[in-house]
Amino acid sequence: MTCTRCGRHLKHGETLCLNCGEPVLSVINPKIREKPSDIISCLVIGLFVIFGIPALLFGGYLLLLGMGVVGSNSKLKDGGTITVLVSIIPLGVFVTLLAFVVRVWFGNRSAD
Repeated sequence: MTCTRCGRHLKHGETLCLNCGEPVLSVINPKIREKPSDIISCLVIGLFVIFGIPALLFGGYLLLLGMGVVGSNSKLKDGGTITVLVSIIPLGVFVTLLAFVVRVWFGNRSAD
């Protein structure tokens, strides 16, 4: 193996180039190429927490509002139907983000 910075031949087990001081990452962590997947996992889970859970709560509220379960007007006419239909949008966002989380979660587990 050679140093990525200066090209010096490295002995087996060296974790640092003695010529230029460059750390030898493949010796320290042989799975260094898998780190971007950890970043993607964190981003997807973060998006789910930031957007998915509020979308579920808002969509659920709109659904209950449209069905007349909550709210001051228990008998909504056409507004109730529209509210129920509009609740599909945030609930769809939740389901989509949940699918991404599941795909990333199980995708990372199968690689191990």
